[in-house]
Amino acid sequence: MQKNKLLIYGPLGVGALALFSLMALLLYLFIFGTLLGHNVSSLDGDGPQWPFATA
Repeated sequence: MQKNKLLIYGPLGVGALALFSLMALLLYLFIFGTLLGHNVSSLDGDGPQWPFATA
């Protein structure tokens, strides 16, 4: 019986964790990117720079 509960609620828990992670990421991008105006992506302005000389 305990194994059946794990088979039922396990995927739901993983899905809920994935949804929570996605919502946290989108909230971070919205707050820091739109509201505060920071560069949160390399598509916004120059983005991160490689600190070493390239050949």
